[in-house]
Amino acid sequence: MQLWEEKAIIKEEGRSEGIKMGKAEMLVNSVEAAMKNFEIDLQRACEGIGTTVEEYHRAKEGKCES
Repeated sequence: MQLWEEKAIIKEEGRSEGIKMGKAEMLVNSVEAAMKNFEIDLQRACEGIGTTVEEYHRAKEGKCES
C-alpha cells in the first residue's frame, strides 16, 4: 500500500469517528434539553426523541456506535 493510500484511509477513519462523536453529542444534548425544557425524567426524554436510556448513557460516555 502506498503512503497516499494509507493517508486516505486514516483520513476517512478520522472523519467517521468525528461523525460518530458528533451524533453522540447531539443525542446527549437533545435528551438533556428535553429533560430541562419539558421538565421530564430521563426515560421519558429518551422515549420522546426515539432513543433508549442505554444509548444515552453510551453516548454520554463517548462510546456511541451509531
